[in-house]
Amino acid sequence: MKQVILTFDDRVASQLEAVALLKEYGFGATFYINRFEEKRPEAEERPLMTAAELRQLAGAGFELGNHSVNHPDFSTLDDAEIEREIDGMERMFAAAGLPKPVTFAYPGGPFCERAAAILRQRGYLAARTNEHRGYDPETDSVMRIPAFPVANKYPGIFREAVAAGQEGRVIVLIYHGIPDAALHCSTAFAEFKMQMKYLKEEHYRVTGLAEFLRR
Repeated sequence: MKQVILTFDDRVASQLEAVALLKEYGFGATFYINRFEEKRPEAEERPLMTAAELRQLAGAGFELGNHSVNHPDFSTLDDAEIEREIDGMERMFAAAGLPKPVTFAYPGGPFCERAAAILRQRGYLAARTNEHRGYDPETDSVMRIPAFPVANKYPGIFREAVAAGQEGRVIVLIYHGIPDAALHCSTAFAEFKMQMKYLKEEHYRVTGLAEFLRR
């Protein structure tokens, strides 16, 4: 069966608009989370999900993954700083009553070998990059899973991802806001709906990352 791993980054609140469609189609997904609060600030340029909304996502069966506390460029950090970013997010999950994360998304997307080693030591199942190519489970390390970021700044990338899937690779997709106040990483809801409809009609199996790995 053709496979898509569906992921969302940065806990953008408009992602919640996509959840009803995912449920309708029976699609799974992983939402990669960085620092969050119990309540949404009154003035927020880019509205983000609160702890209560994250609990609702988890309760609906969606995976919540670790995306670091502060979303830094890991290449600029030493090992101790990387550990604090990973561990700090785990503590936030625990304090909010969320399941412990078992997969990770590298902040900004680039692979970091030192982080991969730390994640392995902590028992993570996998980590996702944004390397713009299909994922081959036979040859790619689970700590360096490539993905296609679907956003305004990459026109045509959904078609590129589908083509990679036709070559026998697993398609891993990254979305941010649906839509997003950060316009470069935004996807209009109508466009997202059309893409999900295509996956449904073409009989793709659409899951989150941990669900795929545990199949």
